[in-house]
Amino acid sequence: MKEVYSFDIFDTCLIRACGSPNCIASIVANNILLNATPSSINDFILKRKEGEGRARDKFITSQKEDITIDDIYSQCDFSSLTDIDNDSIKKMEITVEANMLIPILNIKEEINQLHAQGHSIIFISDMYLPTSFLREILINTGFFREGDYLFVSGDIGKAKSTGNLFDYVKKTLNINVQHWHHKGDSKHSDYDVPRSRGIDATLICHKESFYEYESIIHGIHYSSTDVAKSVAIGRSIRLSIPDTPRHRFAADFIAPIMTTYVHHILKDASQRGIRHLYFMARDAYILFCIAQELHLLYPAISLHYLYGSRQSLYLPGLTELTDKSLKEIMPDYHDSTDSLQPFYEEQSKLCIDYLCQEGVNRPHSAIVDMVGGRKCQISINNILRRNGYEPVFAYYFEVTPYRVMAPDAYIALYYQERMAGSPYYHHASHPLFEQYFGITDQQRTKYYQKDNDKITPVFENDLVNNDYKKQVFSINKEVCCTYARHYSQVFIANPELCNNIFYRVFAHFCHVPRREYLMALDKFFSTSSETTKESLLVKRSLFSILFNKKQYLRWKNGNIIYNSGILYRPMIALLEWYYNRKIKRMNQTLI
Repeated sequence: MKEVYSFDIFDTCLIRACGSPNCIASIVANNILLNATPSSINDFILKRKEGEGRARDKFITSQKEDITIDDIYSQCDFSSLTDIDNDSIKKMEITVEANMLIPILNIKEEINQLHAQGHSIIFISDMYLPTSFLREILINTGFFREGDYLFVSGDIGKAKSTGNLFDYVKKTLNINVQHWHHKGDSKHSDYDVPRSRGIDATLICHKESFYEYESIIHGIHYSSTDVAKSVAIGRSIRLSIPDTPRHRFAADFIAPIMTTYVHHILKDASQRGIRHLYFMARDAYILFCIAQELHLLYPAISLHYLYGSRQSLYLPGLTELTDKSLKEIMPDYHDSTDSLQPFYEEQSKLCIDYLCQEGVNRPHSAIVDMVGGRKCQISINNILRRNGYEPVFAYYFEVTPYRVMAPDAYIALYYQERMAGSPYYHHASHPLFEQYFGITDQQRTKYYQKDNDKITPVFENDLVNNDYKKQVFSINKEVCCTYARHYSQVFIANPELCNNIFYRVFAHFCHVPRREYLMALDKFFSTSSETTKESLLVKRSLFSILFNKKQYLRWKNGNIIYNSGILYRPMIALLEWYYNRKIKRMNQTLI
């Protein structure tokens, strides 16, 4: 006899990207209320919740154990907040639900396998949303196939929580409970109740990751719902993608840090009246991809990708070509500047033509970069000024203590010299931010050329770890863009606070790296060229790592865990103890 497998839907097969139903209501409120404020949004959420409470009081009887969304909206009164009718608001809520629901990959794969084996599949949900809506979502996400069954408490009037919906399904399909297996996330409705009916039940628990939980704790400390929503998005993305170290690393660290950084840029640029943002090749390419997903939040700002590099900008960015100025940007160049003069003049002309072609010479423009010393901004501005144009503003995620101290306006989220003494910073983060978070499949620009009537970049052959870069970038881009797409719909008000918390959590990882995330970096080279490679992680004995004071200072903690073997747990506990001491000492200093 074929076995029967039933599954709960919400938080078992599908997960809301924004987290809780309250967040669905807040998104609806933002979409329908003119000039929505935190107070009006919370008023809307309260009225929606009160309407649902009245509907349950009014419609739940001995014959009807659950309610529908129509029942709920028949009891809602939003007239003090908006003139929009309840039917339109209800349709908006259903649309938001559809946009927010993400399939959980491991459950989907399990159901696919059960389908392939010919078993019967049933979906059972205690839910007010209509059966037709849920069936469409399950079909679109690849769960539901012809021959499957769907039972929804609101439409049937019987609930899992009482056990009567299980009884109804058993009678309707004539199921022998000895061949019935049920899975769901509710201890009561999906485990205790079906077991009391003789059904084999398994409790599903999609826990937060270690770093998601840590972010939530930080968010509670700051009473920030923005952090909770951001973490919920990351968790939903993580559950929807393969469970590999690289996917996990991208979902827990790269996507939340980079997305909130880009949101901060767009928000700040809007306030400053900046109308054109140029994301610098190559490190800022992932930021450009994220910005395209967030663009609807700030449609007045135009987004561009600017080909440029140290190699293509530093030379034409010199005010004049002298032995001294050349030595500063090309210390290994030993020929006479006379031999370089024609190339300098040619590239100076082509460079300004390229900048004008791309519109960088327009007022209210800014460049965006990841980590650096501001030399690209200074070079671009030298070229612009030399030709009578306004300088550009610049955004940096992090700037080094060795940055150019020129008066050109810029802003960075993090200044290394200010962060260096804090336990919420680790020097290993610098190469990771610049070369792993910003890893790309884009080629480096060598110089510019004229191609018919257009200025185009000439690229350098990039043969080092090319396949590796493409693989990692493909994962990072997929995760970041999916994260940003959902992030753009949940109305995060304070991206700076979210970024600060995610930055702190990443610093914790750098100080006390968990092995399941560390394995994402096992082939990462912090510096890499045709002739030299320098890795942050090396395979050595734990003894040599612990007692070698120089070789592994780049990331000693990472190498300790990477090589810890059976001593993994004690090493984690030791590093955690030491890290907590550092935080405690910092807090005592602040007091």
